[in-house]
Parts: sequence; structure tokens; C-alpha cells
Amino acid sequence: MKKIYLFLLCLFTVSMALLAGPVDEESAKNIAANFTNSSLRLRSPANPESAVLTTAYISSRTDGLNRFYVFNRGKSNGFVIVSGDDRAEAVLGYTDNGSFDINNIPPNMKWWLNEYANQMDALYNGEYGDMSFLPSELTPSYTSLDEGLHY
Repeated sequence: MKKIYLFLLCLFTVSMALLAGPVDEESAKNIAANFTNSSLRLRSPANPESAVLTTAYISSRTDGLNRFYVFNRGKSNGFVIVSGDDRAEAVLGYTDNGSFDINNIPPNMKWWLNEYANQMDALYNGEYGDMSFLPSELTPSYTSLDEGLHY
């Protein structure tokens, strides 16, 4: 009986690994939309244009795989960062105000995004089995990108 349970556990683990993989841009956008619609903080204001998601940035590798996507909500209603692989946590970060411009972010956020890129590279290179060490729920740790060096 133990052998059967062990066999089923191994079969389940292998099947989950085979189903995991890269997330395309459209799927990532759907993840961002579902996240913003389910989050009370990010629910759409009265203006429908402010809820439109546009691709602000894609962190791509030379082999064509994408590390993560950043979607702006309207012009300045925040943004959502979505993982490029479904083995990692789907939503890596978000804010409910401002917009994302890769050429105009503070050094600490550049470092943070670079670390996510490094972790995604390690995941794609087979160095991690999964990214379950990431938090299962995100909690806001800042209110705007203008806070400078003082958190």
C-alpha cells in the first residue's frame, strides 16, 4: 500500500513539473486583470480608461523567454508586475498609484527588479525546482515610488 502512495505522489510531482512553464504576455495580462479586479485597493475607479492595462515593460532573455511583465493601469493608477513563469508566484508586486517607466525608477527598485530577473534566470536554468519560498500574499510595503531612500 505504501508503494502505491509513493508511486502516486511521484506521478503527481512529475505531472505538475511537466505542466509548469513560461507565461505568455496575454496570459500575464489576464493574471494582472484578475488581480486588479479581485483586490479592493486596486478596483477600477469610476473612469473606465483608468482600468485599461497596457504593457509597460517586459524583462526578456536572449532565448526568448520572459522573466516578468509590468502592466500599467491607465495613466497613473498604478501597475502590476507579473511573473514570466507559472512556477513562481503569479503577482510579484503592485502599486495603486503612479505608472511604471523603466527609464525613471529609483535605484532600489532597479536592484529589486534585477534580483527578480536573476531568480527567474535561475529558475529557467533549472537551479530551482519551484519558487515556493516567495510569499503567498503580497502586502503593500510602500505607498509611492517617490519615497526616496527613507522607507
